[in-house]
Amino acid sequence: MNARCLPQCNGRGGFIALVSVIIIASVMMLAVASMNTTGFYVRYSIFDHEMKERSDGLAESCIDTAMLRVAQNASYNPVNDEVTISGGDKCTIQKVAAGPGATEKTIEAWASSGRAYTYLRVAYEQGDFSIVSWEERPVF
Repeated sequence: MNARCLPQCNGRGGFIALVSVIIIASVMMLAVASMNTTGFYVRYSIFDHEMKERSDGLAESCIDTAMLRVAQNASYNPVNDEVTISGGDKCTIQKVAAGPGATEKTIEAWASSGRAYTYLRVAYEQGDFSIVSWEERPVF
């Protein structure tokens, strides 16, 4: 058998090279496509995180507002009191009630931003308004 005739003699002239190129190109396209969708989904994850931070800030603002209103009027007893924060954002003071301790009060407030919700329950001392507990809850 002649060495120069080898590719033409066996009838496979370039077939293996062609199949190899197709397989390598397919693998590279899959890798690029998966990396592209990963970047696409990361963008939404960052947006969701930003909305969660915003709802946290709004709920904390409601807690501060409730503490201020209690300081101004000790008998303040809201039921779903909606508070408008600057910029048109809103949060809701669910209730202000007696806390677990004799000198404590508990405030429940929530806020939403986009699809992110934050529900806070805060207990504080009535005399000096020091925070006893601060917890985020899944829902009231």
